[in-house]
Amino acid sequence: MLEFEGRWRFESPGPVGNDVVWEFQKLIERICGQDDRKYILEHFKSYFATAAGTQYYPSSNES
Repeated sequence: MLEFEGRWRFESPGPVGNDVVWEFQKLIERICGQDDRKYILEHFKSYFATAAGTQYYPSSNES
């Protein structure tokens, strides 16, 4: 289970390291094996865009 410092709930600790990005990518890839890959990738993409404060635009393909 992911555990975060309580203060991170209201204040960003800053950019995450490449190791964190890689672990998220591995987790998403595992989930993609369970259903429609493009749908799952778009789902995560929309939430990451919202978290980053940017506009979400769906892709026409998986790449």
